[in-house]
Parts: sequence; structure tokens; C-alpha cells
Amino acid sequence: MENIENIEELELKFEDLEVKESIKRAIADCGYIEMTPIQKAALPVVLEGRDIIAQAPTGTGKTCSFAIPGINIVDVNSPDVQVLVLCPTRELAMQVSGEFQKLSKFTSGLRVCTVYGGQEIEKQIVSLKRKPQIICGTPGRIMDHLRRKTIKIKNIKMLILDEADEMLNMGFREDLDVILKEVQSPHQTLLFSATIAKLDKTSMFAIIFADNCNLAIFCAITSLIFVNSLYSNTTTFSSAPNILLSISFNSSVTNLSAFVNVCFLIYLSGT
Repeated sequence: MENIENIEELELKFEDLEVKESIKRAIADCGYIEMTPIQKAALPVVLEGRDIIAQAPTGTGKTCSFAIPGINIVDVNSPDVQVLVLCPTRELAMQVSGEFQKLSKFTSGLRVCTVYGGQEIEKQIVSLKRKPQIICGTPGRIMDHLRRKTIKIKNIKMLILDEADEMLNMGFREDLDVILKEVQSPHQTLLFSATIAKLDKTSMFAIIFADNCNLAIFCAITSLIFVNSLYSNTTTFSSAPNILLSISFNSSVTNLSAFVNVCFLIYLSGT
């Protein structure tokens, strides 16, 4: 990405994205024209196949930032689950699923399924038998389906954790551990959250991305200062030194240590 001082200066439009024409048609049909800062920052990087941790306030377009690449990566000729989206609540799972459905409305053969607690599991099993390539769901219900073998995620291409901090706060840590262990294929991991309470080597985020050499981090997106630094002198997660950023900012995210060989694309809210 071009090294600029303000992400809002980046001239990037949805029509410029290298995605399937059916997705561009759906974007236009939804009336999306101007990108938000998080979309300008995240979409090009995700479409390159990189993993990210992205923090941005609610209502800034995070869902679109991962839904477009998620749809684009799907092979509609394959019946495998290829994109798995984990959400903390059924309301968010339904909202995210709705965005995927809107943006895939012209992508023939692509199926989206939503699974969450509070709905009869038999109804969801019927939907899962239609072989959806994209599944949005809450960790507990995803776990239920994994135990029943009604969902298989060994071959997914993209794992998305939406509002990841909230999932951890709600006690889904163990569920996330089990789900992550089920994923055996090489895949892209996207972590989005309105807040990131802890970002160090003991956090769930660090565990997910340990030894990741292909990670971009976006923090506290509001309006902002652009920093691009590349650190590549270490080869192991445990030996990565602290990376110090001497910048004035209003953000609770202050510890970005212990990430190795990481390209930091960090957006910090200015004072």
C-alpha cells in the first residue's frame, strides 16, 4: 500500500477493487460508492491474501471489509465450507450473514448459512445439507455442529472473527480454541473488533497469529495518522522484541510487542 500520511487521502473506490464482476455489480446495487477509512485500509490488504487484526468503531464498515474478500475467495463449484465467520451474538451473526447475502446476490451458486443458539438445530441442519460455502455463526452453536459433524471446516480458506474482543469477554475462549484446532488447511485469518483490550504475547490474538509473517494490524481507526514499519530481524515469536512507537495518540492500544516479521499498518487516532 502507498505510504501516505492520511488514509482518507487514498483515492480508492469500490470499482477499483480486483474482485469478481458479480461482486462489483452487487456493491453498486447496494448503493455503496465511497469507502470508509477501514475499508480503504483493509480491503486491498485482505484481497492480497494477508492476515489482519483490525480495530475500528462500530458503524464504520468493518463487515463489508471482510465480506467482499470472503465472497471473492469462494469457489462456487466446490461444496466445501470455505469461509467461516464467528460472531459473539446471534443478532450480529444474522446481520453479518445478511451482508454476505446482499453482496453475493449476483454470484450464482454461492450459498450462505447462519447458525446460532436459540433456533432449532434441526432447521439449521436442513440448511447445512444445501452445502453452503459461507457459514456465519456463534461459537457455541458452531461447536454443536462440529460435534454432530453437520459442519466440517477442515478445508476453509478464510476464518473471520468479528467483534473478537467481545467473544473473549463473553467466555468463548475455550470454544475458539477447539474451533481453531479443527481448521487444518492453510487459510487466511481476519480479526475485526471495535475494541482490542490486550495485544501482547499472552493474548488470544497473539496465540492465533503466532509466528505469522504475513500480518497487517490496523488499530483505532477514526481519522488519522499513518504509520508503516517493517520489522524482520527475528525468526521466532518468543524472541520478538518490543516495537516502540513514539507517537501521540488517544488509544488504549499501547503494547504491540511480540509480533514477529510483521508489516504493521497501524492507524492511530490523533490527539
